[in-house]
Amino acid sequence: CLNDLGRYKEALKISQEAISQASAINDAETVGFGHLSAAEALHKMKKYGDAERHLVSALNIARNVENRNLEMAVEERYSLLYETTGKAKEALMHLKTLAVLKDSVYNTERHEQIAMLQTKYEAHEKDEALNRKNGEIAESLFKIKSKNRLLGITTIGAGGLILLIGLL
Repeated sequence: CLNDLGRYKEALKISQEAISQASAINDAETVGFGHLSAAEALHKMKKYGDAERHLVSALNIARNVENRNLEMAVEERYSLLYETTGKAKEALMHLKTLAVLKDSVYNTERHEQIAMLQTKYEAHEKDEALNRKNGEIAESLFKIKSKNRLLGITTIGAGGLILLIGLL
């Protein structure tokens, strides 16, 4: 990223181009990230008012499109901006908001993981129950076949005995 390399003017120019092009195709998330990048460049160039205006736009977009990652990045950038400008109260407020967002994202991910594990567990339990039923059915069929075989042998034996008695 050009901001990381200290090339803030170039980063700002590319960010503004990205905002323009993304706006033309109604790609709100990219517009939001463009504003965030522009805010970072302007912050580093000590144009704090302009940086704050871009952050306002980025935060509005993040909330409208419900992009928590963008929203967290904007809150962090706000905190850094206000820390630089000596607005400790505002910096702390944005850090607290960032912490709440991170907790929210973490809790959402945890709930999704728990739900997925519970679904897997329930599916496994159903498979186990089905396997038990299949085993019981197989055992019942084996018993029926054994009884039928025994009945067949008994019938043949009884028939042979009757035949033998008839011959005597």
